[in-house]
Amino acid sequence: MDPLGLARLRYYAIQNTNGTPNHWAFNIYKIGAAPTGSSSPWNSIKAGTELLYDKGGNFLNSAANPSRTANNFVTWNGTSSIMSNFRKYYANNYYSPLAGSSPGGINYEVTISDQAARIMIYGLTKSGGGKGDLTCTKLLTGAPLSSLLPGITVPVVPGSTPANRNWPYRAGETVGSVIFPVTLTANYTNNKSVSLQIGTNTVTINPSGLAIRITQGSSTLSGAQLTAEVARRRAQFQRLGVLIDRNGAPSAIWLSTLYDYAMSDFGAAMFRRVLAEYDDVVRRRLVDQNTGLLTTRGQNPANNPWSTQDPRVAQNQPYEPFKLISSTYGSTKNGRVGTGYTKYDFMLDSSGFAQLKAQAISFVDTPLNQYPGSGEQIFYMAVVHHEFGHSRYGDTGVNHTGVQIKPNGDATELFAVDAYENPVRLMYGYAPRYTYYNGTVLQGCSQYKTGSCP
Repeated sequence: MDPLGLARLRYYAIQNTNGTPNHWAFNIYKIGAAPTGSSSPWNSIKAGTELLYDKGGNFLNSAANPSRTANNFVTWNGTSSIMSNFRKYYANNYYSPLAGSSPGGINYEVTISDQAARIMIYGLTKSGGGKGDLTCTKLLTGAPLSSLLPGITVPVVPGSTPANRNWPYRAGETVGSVIFPVTLTANYTNNKSVSLQIGTNTVTINPSGLAIRITQGSSTLSGAQLTAEVARRRAQFQRLGVLIDRNGAPSAIWLSTLYDYAMSDFGAAMFRRVLAEYDDVVRRRLVDQNTGLLTTRGQNPANNPWSTQDPRVAQNQPYEPFKLISSTYGSTKNGRVGTGYTKYDFMLDSSGFAQLKAQAISFVDTPLNQYPGSGEQIFYMAVVHHEFGHSRYGDTGVNHTGVQIKPNGDATELFAVDAYENPVRLMYGYAPRYTYYNGTVLQGCSQYKTGSCP
Protein backbone atom coordinates (compact mmCIF):
# COMPACT_ATOMS: atom_id res chain seq x y z
CA MET A 1 0.00 0.00 0.00
CA ASP A 2 1.41 3.37 -1.01
CA PRO A 3 0.98 5.52 2.16
CA LEU A 4 1.01 8.76 0.14
CA GLY A 5 -1.39 7.50 -2.51
CA LEU A 6 0.98 8.49 -5.27
CA ALA A 7 1.34 6.60 -8.49
CA ARG A 8 3.88 7.53 -11.16
CA LEU A 9 3.47 8.96 -14.63
CA ARG A 10 6.35 9.20 -17.08
CA TYR A 11 6.07 11.51 -20.07
CA TYR A 12 7.98 10.84 -23.28
CA ALA A 13 8.52 13.75 -25.69
CA ILE A 14 8.99 11.84 -28.93
CA GLN A 15 10.66 13.70 -31.76
CA ASN A 16 11.57 13.18 -35.37
CA THR A 17 15.23 12.83 -36.29
CA ASN A 18 15.41 16.50 -37.39
CA GLY A 19 14.38 17.66 -33.90
CA THR A 20 10.78 18.59 -34.69
CA PRO A 21 8.02 17.26 -32.41
CA ASN A 22 6.33 14.00 -33.26
CA HIS A 23 4.02 13.44 -30.30
CA TRP A 24 3.86 12.87 -26.55
CA ALA A 25 3.39 9.46 -24.91
CA PHE A 26 3.02 8.57 -21.25
CA ASN A 27 3.19 5.54 -18.97
CA ILE A 28 1.21 5.24 -15.68
CA TYR A 29 2.56 2.75 -13.13
CA LYS A 30 3.03 1.99 -9.40
CA ILE A 31 -0.68 2.30 -8.59
CA GLY A 32 -1.57 1.29 -5.05
CA ALA A 33 -4.57 -0.69 -3.85
CA ALA A 34 -8.03 0.86 -4.22
CA PRO A 35 -9.90 1.82 -1.05
CA THR A 36 -12.20 -0.90 0.27
CA GLY A 37 -15.95 -0.50 0.21
CA SER A 38 -16.04 1.99 -2.64
CA SER A 39 -18.56 1.57 -5.44
CA SER A 40 -16.78 3.94 -7.84
CA PRO A 41 -16.27 2.07 -11.12
CA TRP A 42 -12.63 3.16 -11.47
CA ASN A 43 -11.77 1.34 -8.25
CA SER A 44 -12.03 -1.85 -10.28
CA ILE A 45 -8.55 -0.97 -11.56
CA LYS A 46 -6.25 -3.24 -9.55
CA ALA A 47 -3.02 -2.32 -7.81
CA GLY A 48 -0.02 -2.66 -10.11
CA THR A 49 -2.01 -1.97 -13.29
CA GLU A 50 0.00 -0.06 -15.88
CA LEU A 51 -0.98 1.89 -18.98
CA LEU A 52 1.01 3.09 -21.95
CA TYR A 53 -0.71 5.85 -23.95
CA ASP A 54 0.94 6.46 -27.30
CA LYS A 55 -1.58 8.14 -29.63
CA GLY A 56 0.13 9.14 -32.86
CA GLY A 57 3.00 6.73 -32.38
CA ASN A 58 3.92 3.64 -34.35
CA PHE A 59 4.73 1.28 -31.50
CA LEU A 60 1.31 0.07 -30.33
CA ASN A 61 0.30 -1.42 -33.67
CA SER A 62 3.74 -2.76 -34.52
CA ALA A 63 5.24 -6.20 -34.17
CA ALA A 64 7.50 -4.75 -31.48
CA ASN A 65 4.50 -4.58 -29.12
CA PRO A 66 3.85 -7.97 -27.46
CA SER A 67 0.19 -6.91 -27.12
CA ARG A 68 -0.21 -5.39 -30.55
CA THR A 69 -3.29 -3.17 -30.79
CA ALA A 70 -4.90 -0.51 -32.97
CA ASN A 71 -5.94 1.43 -29.87
CA ASN A 72 -4.19 4.51 -28.47
CA PHE A 73 -3.18 2.56 -25.38
CA VAL A 74 -2.25 -0.79 -23.94
CA THR A 75 -2.62 -1.95 -20.33
CA TRP A 76 -1.14 -4.79 -18.31
CA ASN A 77 -0.84 -5.94 -14.75
CA GLY A 78 2.33 -7.34 -13.27
CA THR A 79 5.54 -8.11 -15.11
CA SER A 80 5.41 -7.31 -18.81
CA SER A 81 7.83 -6.89 -21.67
CA ILE A 82 5.72 -4.09 -23.18
CA MET A 83 7.60 -1.22 -21.59
CA SER A 84 11.05 -2.65 -22.21
CA ASN A 85 10.11 -3.23 -25.84
CA PHE A 86 8.63 0.26 -26.06
CA ARG A 87 11.82 1.83 -24.74
CA LYS A 88 13.93 -0.14 -27.21
CA TYR A 89 11.61 0.80 -30.06
CA TYR A 90 11.56 4.39 -28.90
CA ALA A 91 15.37 4.58 -28.72
CA ASN A 92 15.77 3.01 -32.15
CA ASN A 93 13.14 5.02 -34.00
CA TYR A 94 13.01 8.47 -32.43
CA TYR A 95 15.40 11.14 -31.23
CA SER A 96 14.56 13.06 -28.07
CA PRO A 97 17.32 14.53 -25.89
CA LEU A 98 14.75 16.16 -23.61
CA ALA A 99 16.08 17.04 -20.16
CA GLY A 100 14.09 15.13 -17.62
CA SER A 101 14.18 13.28 -14.37
CA SER A 102 17.92 12.94 -14.78
CA PRO A 103 20.32 15.29 -16.58
CA GLY A 104 20.15 14.70 -20.29
CA GLY A 105 17.29 12.25 -19.89
CA ILE A 106 14.63 11.55 -22.48
CA ASN A 107 11.59 11.70 -20.26
CA TYR A 108 9.95 13.31 -17.26
CA GLU A 109 8.72 11.29 -14.29
CA VAL A 110 6.08 12.96 -12.12
CA THR A 111 3.66 11.80 -9.43
CA ILE A 112 -0.09 11.38 -9.80
CA SER A 113 -2.55 10.33 -7.10
CA ASP A 114 -3.65 6.71 -7.13
CA GLN A 115 -7.26 7.82 -7.60
CA ALA A 116 -6.45 10.10 -10.54
CA ALA A 117 -4.41 7.28 -12.10
CA ARG A 118 -7.29 4.82 -11.72
CA ILE A 119 -9.81 7.31 -13.16
CA MET A 120 -7.47 7.95 -16.07
CA ILE A 121 -6.98 4.25 -16.84
CA TYR A 122 -10.67 3.44 -16.40
CA GLY A 123 -11.70 6.38 -18.55
CA LEU A 124 -9.29 5.56 -21.36
CA THR A 125 -9.99 1.83 -21.39
CA LYS A 126 -13.67 1.58 -20.41
CA SER A 127 -15.52 4.84 -20.83
CA GLY A 128 -16.73 5.91 -24.29
CA GLY A 129 -16.23 2.47 -25.72
CA GLY A 130 -12.66 2.24 -24.53
CA LYS A 131 -11.31 4.38 -27.38
CA GLY A 132 -8.50 5.96 -25.39
CA ASP A 133 -9.97 9.46 -25.68
CA LEU A 134 -8.34 12.05 -23.42
CA THR A 135 -11.12 14.51 -24.24
CA CYS A 136 -13.74 12.23 -22.64
CA THR A 137 -15.72 14.23 -20.06
CA LYS A 138 -18.19 11.65 -18.71
CA LEU A 139 -16.28 10.80 -15.54
CA LEU A 140 -15.29 14.31 -14.50
CA THR A 141 -18.50 16.35 -14.69
CA GLY A 142 -17.60 18.19 -17.86
CA ALA A 143 -13.80 18.30 -17.51
CA PRO A 144 -11.77 16.14 -19.90
CA LEU A 145 -9.64 13.24 -18.68
CA SER A 146 -6.60 15.23 -19.80
CA SER A 147 -7.23 17.63 -16.90
CA LEU A 148 -5.96 14.87 -14.60
CA LEU A 149 -2.53 14.88 -16.22
CA PRO A 150 0.05 16.38 -13.84
CA GLY A 151 2.37 19.21 -14.78
CA ILE A 152 6.12 19.00 -15.30
CA THR A 153 8.30 21.19 -13.08
CA VAL A 154 10.97 22.89 -15.18
CA PRO A 155 14.26 24.15 -13.75
CA VAL A 156 14.23 27.56 -12.12
CA VAL A 157 16.52 30.07 -13.81
CA PRO A 158 18.79 31.26 -10.99
CA GLY A 159 20.46 34.59 -10.37
CA SER A 160 18.09 36.94 -12.18
CA THR A 161 17.67 40.55 -11.06
CA PRO A 162 15.06 42.32 -13.19
CA ALA A 163 16.60 45.40 -14.77
CA ASN A 164 13.17 46.98 -15.09
CA ARG A 165 11.52 46.08 -11.80
CA ASN A 166 9.91 49.55 -11.57
CA TRP A 167 8.43 49.57 -15.05
CA PRO A 168 4.68 49.83 -14.44
CA TYR A 169 3.71 47.48 -17.27
CA ARG A 170 6.46 44.89 -16.90
CA ALA A 171 4.98 41.48 -17.49
CA GLY A 172 8.03 39.32 -17.00
CA GLU A 173 5.78 36.53 -18.22
CA THR A 174 7.64 33.29 -18.42
CA VAL A 175 5.41 30.24 -18.68
CA GLY A 176 5.83 29.60 -14.97
CA SER A 177 7.66 26.83 -13.17
CA VAL A 178 5.25 24.11 -14.32
CA ILE A 179 4.45 23.19 -17.92
CA PHE A 180 1.94 20.78 -19.46
CA PRO A 181 2.47 18.79 -22.68
CA VAL A 182 0.26 20.79 -25.04
CA THR A 183 -0.66 18.01 -27.47
CA LEU A 184 -2.01 15.95 -24.56
CA THR A 185 -3.77 18.76 -22.68
CA ALA A 186 -4.83 21.26 -25.37
CA ASN A 187 -8.44 22.39 -25.27
CA TYR A 188 -8.39 24.68 -28.31
CA THR A 189 -7.10 24.61 -31.88
CA ASN A 190 -6.33 27.98 -33.45
CA ASN A 191 -8.06 27.46 -36.79
CA LYS A 192 -10.18 30.58 -37.30
CA SER A 193 -8.95 33.43 -39.53
CA VAL A 194 -8.99 36.92 -38.06
CA SER A 195 -8.77 40.43 -39.54
CA LEU A 196 -6.21 42.97 -38.36
CA GLN A 197 -6.37 46.68 -39.18
CA ILE A 198 -2.82 47.90 -39.90
CA GLY A 199 -2.89 51.55 -40.92
CA THR A 200 -5.42 51.85 -43.71
CA ASN A 201 -5.08 48.19 -44.66
CA THR A 202 -7.23 45.33 -43.43
CA VAL A 203 -5.05 42.22 -43.27
CA THR A 204 -6.45 38.70 -42.93
CA ILE A 205 -4.35 36.56 -40.62
CA ASN A 206 -4.59 32.89 -41.51
CA PRO A 207 -4.39 30.50 -38.56
CA SER A 208 -1.74 27.82 -38.22
CA GLY A 209 -3.99 25.20 -36.65
CA LEU A 210 -1.73 25.09 -33.59
CA ALA A 211 -3.04 23.27 -30.52
CA ILE A 212 -3.25 25.57 -27.49
CA ARG A 213 -3.96 24.98 -23.81
CA ILE A 214 -6.15 27.80 -22.46
CA THR A 215 -6.46 28.09 -18.70
CA GLN A 216 -7.65 30.50 -16.07
CA GLY A 217 -5.78 30.25 -12.81
CA SER A 218 -5.21 26.54 -12.30
CA SER A 219 -8.28 25.47 -14.30
CA THR A 220 -8.32 24.28 -17.89
CA LEU A 221 -11.34 25.98 -19.43
CA SER A 222 -14.15 24.21 -21.26
CA GLY A 223 -17.65 24.94 -22.57
CA ALA A 224 -18.98 28.48 -22.37
CA GLN A 225 -16.01 29.70 -20.32
CA LEU A 226 -13.58 28.51 -22.98
CA THR A 227 -15.66 30.09 -25.76
CA ALA A 228 -15.71 33.42 -23.92
CA GLU A 229 -11.95 33.39 -23.22
CA VAL A 230 -11.12 32.50 -26.84
CA ALA A 231 -13.25 35.45 -28.01
CA ARG A 232 -11.56 37.79 -25.50
CA ARG A 233 -8.05 36.79 -26.59
CA ARG A 234 -8.93 37.06 -30.26
CA ALA A 235 -10.37 40.55 -29.72
CA GLN A 236 -7.24 41.54 -27.80
CA PHE A 237 -5.08 40.36 -30.70
CA GLN A 238 -7.15 42.43 -33.13
CA ARG A 239 -6.24 45.55 -31.15
CA LEU A 240 -2.55 44.97 -31.92
CA GLY A 241 -2.87 46.49 -35.39
CA VAL A 242 -2.12 49.91 -33.94
CA LEU A 243 1.16 48.55 -32.49
CA ILE A 244 2.35 47.20 -35.84
CA ASP A 245 4.41 49.59 -37.93
CA ARG A 246 2.08 50.60 -40.74
CA ASN A 247 5.00 51.17 -43.11
CA GLY A 248 6.73 47.88 -42.42
CA ALA A 249 4.53 45.16 -40.94
CA PRO A 250 6.01 41.73 -40.19
CA SER A 251 5.50 39.12 -42.89
CA ALA A 252 2.55 36.72 -42.98
CA ILE A 253 4.40 33.90 -41.19
CA TRP A 254 5.16 36.17 -38.23
CA LEU A 255 1.65 37.64 -38.11
CA SER A 256 0.30 34.09 -37.95
CA THR A 257 2.81 33.26 -35.19
CA LEU A 258 1.85 36.39 -33.25
CA TYR A 259 -1.79 35.27 -33.53
CA ASP A 260 -0.90 31.88 -32.02
CA TYR A 261 1.11 33.64 -29.33
CA ALA A 262 -1.81 35.93 -28.49
CA MET A 263 -4.05 32.91 -27.90
CA SER A 264 -1.64 31.20 -25.47
CA ASP A 265 -1.76 31.86 -21.73
CA PHE A 266 1.66 33.52 -21.62
CA GLY A 267 1.22 35.47 -24.86
CA ALA A 268 -2.21 36.77 -23.84
CA ALA A 269 -0.73 37.94 -20.52
CA MET A 270 2.14 39.69 -22.32
CA PHE A 271 -0.12 41.49 -24.78
CA ARG A 272 -2.48 42.48 -21.96
CA ARG A 273 0.37 44.46 -20.37
CA VAL A 274 1.50 45.93 -23.71
CA LEU A 275 -2.01 47.16 -24.48
CA ALA A 276 -2.49 48.47 -20.95
CA GLU A 277 0.54 50.70 -21.48
CA TYR A 278 -0.79 51.76 -24.87
CA ASP A 279 -4.15 52.72 -23.35
CA ASP A 280 -2.33 54.73 -20.70
CA VAL A 281 -0.27 56.77 -23.16
CA VAL A 282 -3.36 57.40 -25.28
CA ARG A 283 -5.07 58.70 -22.15
CA ARG A 284 -2.04 60.94 -21.51
CA ARG A 285 -2.38 62.18 -25.13
CA LEU A 286 1.17 61.07 -25.98
CA VAL A 287 0.02 58.76 -28.79
CA ASP A 288 -2.76 59.16 -31.34
CA GLN A 289 -5.21 56.30 -30.81
CA ASN A 290 -6.08 56.19 -34.52
CA THR A 291 -2.53 55.97 -35.86
CA GLY A 292 -0.40 54.70 -32.97
CA LEU A 293 2.04 57.55 -33.66
CA LEU A 294 3.36 60.19 -31.30
CA THR A 295 1.34 63.36 -30.93
CA THR A 296 2.99 66.79 -30.70
CA ARG A 297 2.65 66.48 -26.95
CA GLY A 298 4.24 63.04 -27.05
CA GLN A 299 7.30 64.35 -28.91
CA ASN A 300 8.20 66.55 -25.94
CA PRO A 301 10.69 64.70 -23.68
CA ALA A 302 9.28 66.49 -20.65
CA ASN A 303 6.05 64.57 -21.08
CA ASN A 304 7.69 61.12 -21.03
CA PRO A 305 6.42 59.77 -17.69
CA TRP A 306 8.78 56.78 -17.43
CA SER A 307 12.22 57.98 -18.44
CA THR A 308 13.69 57.23 -15.01
CA GLN A 309 11.92 53.96 -14.26
CA ASP A 310 13.69 51.58 -16.61
CA PRO A 311 17.39 51.74 -17.55
CA ARG A 312 16.44 50.62 -21.05
CA VAL A 313 14.14 53.61 -21.63
CA ALA A 314 16.10 56.45 -23.21
CA GLN A 315 16.77 59.30 -20.80
CA ASN A 316 15.63 62.82 -21.76
CA GLN A 317 13.96 61.43 -24.86
CA PRO A 318 10.33 61.39 -25.98
CA TYR A 319 8.23 58.37 -25.09
CA GLU A 320 8.94 55.56 -27.55
CA PRO A 321 5.88 53.53 -28.53
CA PHE A 322 6.40 49.81 -28.68
CA LYS A 323 6.21 48.44 -32.24
CA LEU A 324 6.31 45.15 -34.14
CA ILE A 325 8.04 45.63 -37.49
CA SER A 326 9.62 43.93 -40.48
CA SER A 327 13.40 43.91 -40.57
CA THR A 328 13.36 44.87 -44.26
CA TYR A 329 12.02 48.24 -43.15
CA GLY A 330 14.35 48.53 -40.18
CA SER A 331 17.44 50.57 -39.53
CA THR A 332 19.92 50.15 -36.71
CA LYS A 333 20.57 53.87 -36.32
CA ASN A 334 17.94 56.23 -37.64
CA GLY A 335 14.20 56.52 -37.65
CA ARG A 336 12.12 56.32 -40.81
CA VAL A 337 9.84 58.93 -42.31
CA GLY A 338 6.29 58.47 -41.09
CA THR A 339 7.06 56.46 -37.96
CA GLY A 340 6.23 59.39 -35.73
CA TYR A 341 9.20 59.04 -33.42
CA THR A 342 12.89 59.60 -33.62
CA LYS A 343 14.45 56.17 -33.73
CA TYR A 344 14.15 52.48 -33.03
CA ASP A 345 17.88 51.98 -32.57
CA PHE A 346 17.38 48.28 -31.92
CA MET A 347 20.26 45.86 -31.63
CA LEU A 348 21.24 43.58 -34.47
CA ASP A 349 20.90 39.83 -34.12
CA SER A 350 23.32 38.46 -36.69
CA SER A 351 21.88 34.97 -36.61
CA GLY A 352 19.62 36.19 -39.35
CA PHE A 353 16.02 35.77 -38.25
CA ALA A 354 15.17 38.51 -35.76
CA GLN A 355 16.15 41.92 -34.44
CA LEU A 356 15.07 43.54 -31.24
CA LYS A 357 15.13 46.41 -28.85
CA ALA A 358 13.27 47.30 -25.70
CA GLN A 359 11.04 49.55 -27.82
CA ALA A 360 10.58 47.25 -30.83
CA ILE A 361 10.77 43.69 -32.08
CA SER A 362 11.70 43.34 -35.73
CA PHE A 363 11.19 40.11 -37.66
CA VAL A 364 13.01 38.98 -40.79
CA ASP A 365 10.43 38.32 -43.50
CA THR A 366 11.64 34.81 -44.37
CA PRO A 367 12.93 33.27 -41.14
CA LEU A 368 15.32 30.38 -40.90
CA ASN A 369 14.26 26.88 -39.79
CA GLN A 370 17.48 26.11 -37.92
CA TYR A 371 19.77 28.16 -35.71
CA PRO A 372 23.10 28.97 -37.35
CA GLY A 373 26.00 27.41 -35.51
CA SER A 374 24.05 24.73 -33.66
CA GLY A 375 21.61 23.53 -36.32
CA GLU A 376 18.87 23.30 -33.64
CA GLN A 377 15.31 23.53 -34.92
CA ILE A 378 13.57 26.89 -34.50
CA PHE A 379 10.06 27.07 -33.03
CA TYR A 380 8.74 30.47 -34.04
CA MET A 381 6.31 31.01 -31.14
CA ALA A 382 9.13 30.32 -28.68
CA VAL A 383 11.25 32.90 -30.54
CA VAL A 384 8.51 35.51 -30.06
CA HIS A 385 8.48 34.84 -26.30
CA HIS A 386 12.30 34.99 -26.25
CA GLU A 387 12.24 38.44 -27.86
CA PHE A 388 9.56 39.73 -25.49
CA GLY A 389 11.85 38.60 -22.67
CA HIS A 390 14.36 41.18 -23.94
CA SER A 391 11.75 43.89 -24.21
CA ARG A 392 10.79 46.38 -21.54
CA TYR A 393 7.94 44.01 -20.68
CA GLY A 394 10.35 41.20 -19.83
CA ASP A 395 13.44 40.60 -17.72
CA THR A 396 16.97 40.90 -19.04
CA GLY A 397 18.39 38.49 -16.47
CA VAL A 398 21.56 40.51 -16.16
CA ASN A 399 22.80 38.43 -13.22
CA HIS A 400 21.79 35.06 -14.63
CA THR A 401 24.08 32.40 -13.13
CA GLY A 402 22.59 29.17 -14.43
CA VAL A 403 24.52 28.99 -17.67
CA GLN A 404 28.01 28.45 -19.00
CA ILE A 405 29.11 31.72 -20.58
CA LYS A 406 32.02 31.81 -22.98
CA PRO A 407 34.51 34.71 -22.88
CA ASN A 408 32.67 37.82 -24.06
CA GLY A 409 29.47 35.76 -24.15
CA ASP A 410 26.06 37.29 -23.55
CA ALA A 411 24.34 36.15 -20.34
CA THR A 412 21.15 38.05 -21.22
CA GLU A 413 20.69 35.93 -24.34
CA LEU A 414 21.14 32.71 -22.41
CA PHE A 415 18.65 33.97 -19.84
CA ALA A 416 16.08 34.65 -22.57
CA VAL A 417 16.72 31.13 -23.89
CA ASP A 418 16.19 29.43 -20.52
CA ALA A 419 13.51 31.62 -18.92
CA TYR A 420 11.40 32.38 -21.99
CA GLU A 421 12.22 30.24 -25.02
CA ASN A 422 12.97 26.77 -23.66
CA PRO A 423 9.81 26.32 -21.55
CA VAL A 424 7.69 27.08 -24.63
CA ARG A 425 9.75 24.66 -26.69
CA LEU A 426 9.37 21.93 -24.05
CA MET A 427 5.61 22.18 -23.73
CA TYR A 428 5.30 21.73 -27.48
CA GLY A 429 7.65 18.75 -27.53
CA TYR A 430 10.78 20.41 -28.90
CA ALA A 431 14.10 19.63 -27.25
CA PRO A 432 15.44 22.57 -25.26
CA ARG A 433 17.77 24.93 -27.04
CA TYR A 434 21.15 24.04 -25.57
CA THR A 435 23.39 26.75 -27.04
CA TYR A 436 23.36 30.36 -28.19
CA TYR A 437 25.48 31.47 -31.12
CA ASN A 438 26.12 34.98 -32.39
CA GLY A 439 26.27 33.96 -36.01
CA THR A 440 28.68 31.05 -35.82
CA VAL A 441 30.43 32.22 -32.61
CA LEU A 442 29.34 30.32 -29.49
CA GLN A 443 28.22 32.66 -26.69
CA GLY A 444 27.42 30.03 -24.12
CA CYS A 445 25.22 27.09 -23.16
CA SER A 446 21.82 26.66 -21.56
CA GLN A 447 21.37 25.28 -18.06
CA TYR A 448 19.75 22.30 -19.79
CA LYS A 449 23.10 21.44 -21.36
CA THR A 450 24.86 18.77 -19.34
CA GLY A 451 28.60 18.28 -19.41
CA SER A 452 31.00 20.77 -20.93
CA CYS A 453 29.95 23.64 -23.15
CA PRO A 454 31.44 22.89 -26.58
